Amino acid sequence: MSLVTIWSPHFQSPVRMRGRSYHLAGRVRRQEPQDTEIVRAEVRGREAYTVTITQEGHYAVAQCNCPR
Repeated sequence: MSLVTIWSPHFQSPVRMRGRSYHLAGRVRRQEPQDTEIVRAEVRGREAYTVTITQEGHYAVAQCNCPR
C-alpha cells in the first residue's frame, strides 16, 4: 500500500489537491530520512519548507515547517 493511500484520509481535500499539484509540477523533492524519520521531503511552495513523517512508538507523526 502506498503512503498516499495510507495518509490521504488524514488531510482535507484542498490540502491533498495542493500537495498533488506541487508533486506533479516537480516542486517536491524526496530527501534522505534522518534518525526516526520514515519520509523527508523538501517542498517549494511560496517558500521552501521541509515535510517529515517520523516514527514515534507505534505511531507515525507528520510535521512540516510550512509558511503560514
